[in-house]
Amino acid sequence: MTRRDRVLVHALVLAASNICAVLAGFVAYVLSGRAGQLGIQIPVAIAMTLVLFAVWSLVTQRGAWTGLRFERSAEGLWVYLAAFPWAAVLFLAVHYATQGYLTSWRNVAMLAGFQAVVNVVAVLVGLGMAGQAPYSQGARGTRDDSRSD
Repeated sequence: MTRRDRVLVHALVLAASNICAVLAGFVAYVLSGRAGQLGIQIPVAIAMTLVLFAVWSLVTQRGAWTGLRFERSAEGLWVYLAAFPWAAVLFLAVHYATQGYLTSWRNVAMLAGFQAVVNVVAVLVGLGMAGQAPYSQGARGTRDDSRSD
């Protein structure tokens, strides 16, 4: 798998994680019956984004999925950036499919603001699980197969 393909797949999964997490946060808000939507929705969405992308990162470490493993820490930046347009497209499509109209650009901008913060941590988690995080011992720009585990 090429680097570009790997980055696009990771970015799509990250964006889908963001959308699912925001929706789960909204469901948690509705079920809580409390006022203060963002005070409930945001923490749930943050936790769920991190969990979903961490699980994805673990999946890419095994079996047939290893071709999707992060190969370089620089891929993390590209995944982070590519997740923004993916999320906008997914969000607009989901909103249109469920509500029958396009959402406002303000909502897309709010999603991007959420992503800007949360996805930094999510990508670092993904890189760390692949041994490619900038802070990890194995991060040298390429995968370090010389380490004994």
